Amino acid sequence: MTDEQVFELAEKNGFQDDFGRWNFTNEELLDFVHELRQALAEPANSTTDFVEPKASSQTEQEPVAWMHNFIEGNVVAHKPADISRHPDRWTPLYTAPPKREWVGLTDEEYKIIHNKNYNYEEIACAIEAKLKEKNA
Repeated sequence: MTDEQVFELAEKNGFQDDFGRWNFTNEELLDFVHELRQALAEPANSTTDFVEPKASSQTEQEPVAWMHNFIEGNVVAHKPADISRHPDRWTPLYTAPPKREWVGLTDEEYKIIHNKNYNYEEIACAIEAKLKEKNA
């Protein structure tokens, strides 16, 4: 989602005063947040490495190989026979890092940021910082 699209959503749900501050009632802010969440959930607009949770029964990624921690260069494509007795000897290897579930902000967190009377740039920075904190 581009900055322009975010601003269009914001203008649809509130307005910007002469000092560059967004002015939303609590209801308008919640409407904006819900529309923003919907827009960000669309795959075509997604620019993050995170995935929105689709179902509670997601399967965990299986390793494609195992690397021995103490014998350099020892990598096997099958689950080692001694893994249950010596789990510290082996490191699982994956084709890609496991996907993490996206953790968004709650309505209360949006209200707290809104009530600080930030201008639009400070609001964006505050939201970004909070999301980084929750998803780091």
